Amino acid sequence: MKQITPTQIIEAVCSVFPCTPEAVVGHRRRQNEADARHISVALVKKYCRLSNWQLGGVFGGRSASNIPCSIRRFNSLYETNKQYQALADKVIFLCEKEDAA
Repeated sequence: MKQITPTQIIEAVCSVFPCTPEAVVGHRRRQNEADARHISVALVKKYCRLSNWQLGGVFGGRSASNIPCSIRRFNSLYETNKQYQALADKVIFLCEKEDAA
C-alpha cells in the first residue's frame, strides 16, 4: 500500500468539486472553494498524518490554528448536509482507492 500525497488528495477533491488546485489552497472564501478546502484539509490530516503547522504550509501558508477550525467545519457540514456528505464520500472513495493502489 503506497502513501497518498496531499497533491493527490487535492486533485481528487478537484475532480468532484468545480474548482482548481490553486483555488483549494488559496485564500478565497467562495462557497465551493471553501467547501473543497475543508474536505481537503480533513483528508490530508487523516491520510498524510501531517502536523497542523505542516498542513498550514500545504494550504497556502495558513496558520496552524486555522486547521482545527477547518476540520470542525468539515465535520459539521458532513453531519448536517446530505449533498456535502455525498460529495465528500466520493472524494473519500477516490482517496481510499488511491491509498490502496
